[in-house]
Amino acid sequence: LGTSRAKHQIEPDLLTAVKGKGYNAGVDGVGEDLYNCSHLALDFPSHMQTKIVLLQTDAVNYIQQKDSKYGQELSSLYPYYNKSMILHNYCNALGYEERVKLNFEMYKFNGKLYEILFNFITKNSKAVTKNGYVPLNTTMDSSIQSFSPPADTVNEFDGIKLNALNDIIILCKRNNIKLYFVLPPTFNNCHYIKGDINKLISY
Repeated sequence: LGTSRAKHQIEPDLLTAVKGKGYNAGVDGVGEDLYNCSHLALDFPSHMQTKIVLLQTDAVNYIQQKDSKYGQELSSLYPYYNKSMILHNYCNALGYEERVKLNFEMYKFNGKLYEILFNFITKNSKAVTKNGYVPLNTTMDSSIQSFSPPADTVNEFDGIKLNALNDIIILCKRNNIKLYFVLPPTFNNCHYIKGDINKLISY
């Protein structure tokens, strides 16, 4: 489970001796803990008998933002709104307007009309690939870079995101699932603030 960093960096078939018994549920641009917890909770009614979960995460996912858009993380799971109490509760926390909209099937399945049209039009585009990121066959001009690493401070963590992390831990304990946390290597950029990583590991 995780973001694009899980989707493109972790190969489940290399982690199990029984081929086909693992799958990668990493999602580009989403894959944070509200999504991961809701997705995991949806697995149990289908009797998938999950044994091990690798949860890829980054400290930057938990940093408190002024305008946290939890709906962006959950919208792809809207069709399953009534199939999981955890997902139901997270969606209800998005506010009264979203709760009303989620009573309509058309909204749950087609609430993102622009994205549906865009994906349909570009589905055969050469830029779209299912084989991971496409390399750029060129040389980077590092002379124009003027990047300064972020100050090594400790940021405030988002309580809702931490609650989702707690829910993942509880779900795994209740269902006898071994849970492993994966903190992938990262460049010295906005994803890497040592104080935040240490805070997450301690948590």
